[in-house]
Amino acid sequence: MTTFKNIFTNWRVLLLLTAVLLSLISIHPRLFEGDTVTIRSVVPNSSALQAGIQNPSPRLTPLSREAIISLNGNRITSVDNYYSYLSTLKTNRTINVETNKGVYSVSARGNALGQVDLGLRVYDTPRSNLRKGLDLEGGTRVLLRPAEPVGKDTLDITIDNLKERLNVYGLSDVSVRAASDLSGENFILIEIAGVTEEEVKDLLARQGKFEAKVGNETVFFGGKKDITYVCRTADCSGIDPSRGCAQTQSGYGCSFFFTITLSSEAAERQAAITDKLSVVSEDGSAYLSENLLLYLDDKEVDSLRIGAELKGRATTSIQISGGGSGRTQQEAVTTTLQNMKRLQTIIITGSLPVKLEVEKMDTISPSLGKEFLNNIILVGALAVVAVVGVVLFRYRKARIIIPMVLTLLS
Repeated sequence: MTTFKNIFTNWRVLLLLTAVLLSLISIHPRLFEGDTVTIRSVVPNSSALQAGIQNPSPRLTPLSREAIISLNGNRITSVDNYYSYLSTLKTNRTINVETNKGVYSVSARGNALGQVDLGLRVYDTPRSNLRKGLDLEGGTRVLLRPAEPVGKDTLDITIDNLKERLNVYGLSDVSVRAASDLSGENFILIEIAGVTEEEVKDLLARQGKFEAKVGNETVFFGGKKDITYVCRTADCSGIDPSRGCAQTQSGYGCSFFFTITLSSEAAERQAAITDKLSVVSEDGSAYLSENLLLYLDDKEVDSLRIGAELKGRATTSIQISGGGSGRTQQEAVTTTLQNMKRLQTIIITGSLPVKLEVEKMDTISPSLGKEFLNNIILVGALAVVAVVGVVLFRYRKARIIIPMVLTLLS
């Protein structure tokens, strides 16, 4: 008994046990909960999105995502169970979708194959917060090669555009990063969990269309035709020096600004459209009666106020502003600059800086990942048994064996 007491009061063992405990809290294993399916993504313009089901943020931990419990009171326990139940439904009917965050009334629509599709892409709910990665979870890996040599800045802008495009299209488990071969040639590697090769091909084939509208009239499109320059340097973008940051009831709020340059044709178009608008006063400032709405592939991504001074003016230089908030001033500054970069990326996204070609595309089956994981667990268990056996045979002392086994298992 004294030996065990000495072992478990040793500071090294206590430190190890504390680290293991904190790891378990972070992983948050749920071994005994019922089976459900988790929403991976929500299809844009789908009935699920219109019913209020939000596309999960890629920053959410696996267990924080919205999980489907039942459809019309029928419990859903697996992906096969989910699609099997959908196959029994008829289109143009209202389906009650119960999740761990609420109940939604979703209209059952038919897809191109005549099958019922709610617009939800699901996967079996994980048992912990561990992110398995593409090799274990399955999905598609795409290697893109620029059609012409590009520098780091152009490659970074292209990656930002692709990330924004993939996020706008409703995909959340996405990794987009730069890669290169031994000769120094640049590539872009995209990994998307839970989608098929056909879906990715269709997604990457889209050109991406950015446009700004006032009401139903298009003021300008993204890309070089209408927007000749988007400032991303410190001299004409960043935290707005005239407004800065201010304390609010919930923390801090900051404002950003950056300038864009329109072509002369786009400026004339803007003047003609804004000349028809009236001027309204709001919070002591004068604005035009309509907002400038920003769309990416016909999906609204932002709404900006138009200053009254732009009414009927064919100006090529426009300052775009926005803001962000946070619990602390530093957090507010960080969020604001992230929002600014996102908006700049959206405006540039109208046309990618360089044409991309699919160099290689691989589809990874989740069944292979599951088999690989099972093999790892089996080999790991055999290794533990072998090591414990050797240590037990060699030392035969608890004060030596127990710390070694604890270290091995951790």
